[in-house]
Amino acid sequence: MYYPPSGFYFSLNFEGFGSSDASFAEASGLTVELAYEEINEGGENHFNYRVPSRVKYPHLVLKRGLVIKKSPVAEWCVNSMQKSLASSIKTRTVTLKLLDPKKSGSSLAAWVFYNAYPVKWDITGFNAQASEFAVENLELAYSYFEYVPENKMRGGAVPKPPDQTKARRNQMKAIRQAEIRNNRKWANNAKKQALKNAMALHKKTTKRMGELKKLLGPGPASKLALTSAAKKALIASGSGTSKDDIKNKINELRAKYMAEMKMMNMMKKKVEKRIKKLGGKAPALATASAAASKVAGLAGKIFGLKKP
Repeated sequence: MYYPPSGFYFSLNFEGFGSSDASFAEASGLTVELAYEEINEGGENHFNYRVPSRVKYPHLVLKRGLVIKKSPVAEWCVNSMQKSLASSIKTRTVTLKLLDPKKSGSSLAAWVFYNAYPVKWDITGFNAQASEFAVENLELAYSYFEYVPENKMRGGAVPKPPDQTKARRNQMKAIRQAEIRNNRKWANNAKKQALKNAMALHKKTTKRMGELKKLLGPGPASKLALTSAAKKALIASGSGTSKDDIKNKINELRAKYMAEMKMMNMMKKKVEKRIKKLGGKAPALATASAAASKVAGLAGKIFGLKKP
């Protein structure tokens, strides 16, 4: 028949202090709790989904008689809580062992608390009408604790705690390397997309410039095309199509196209500089026609230019 061990026989050990100043009458707070979040689903009124989130550990609470003499544990508390964070807080590994009174205090099990540091220290009130001992309470915060059963203890010794600093350093190194790879990949993709947009804009710009050259050229074909464009504009606006009207419209269109040609030329130079900066090569001048509005729209996307 199995009998549970007694809870009155235990010992504490502070990293760097040993067990010489670790005689406590009570130890509590060996609790672990898995927190959860409640999620409400629309239309479902019978229950809520409870999704696990983080593991929580309460404070480790230790009680003992008030120590008047020099105490390393008390000095640790003072240095941690009464120096206004002028110096870094020293965390320690605290080991709580459950002992077997039938076997000369051999260890039955142990709980190891990692990265512990004091967060509260108090003394029970004094009472002149009572003959009780003065008791001091110490609360320790810690990262987490591990349970070490008897079969994993070698001669009562607790296994060496893992090197959290090294593990954390390796984890951060892996995270940084992953971020560098992702940033490089993102930068390459962004550069490719930017070069693609610039090449498309250069193509549309050169096409429009070729169309404008046909309209503004000195040959009869250019004059005929400009006259045809002037007539179409006059008919669309409902104006007259006399020789004077056509002549005035031709002059108006020529000034408009010359201003557009100047803007396209400036845009083309900017695009060629950007293509060169991105490591590309500007294509040769194209002769097919393209709409000026589409060119200006793509220019606005890259250079922030507005449509004319």
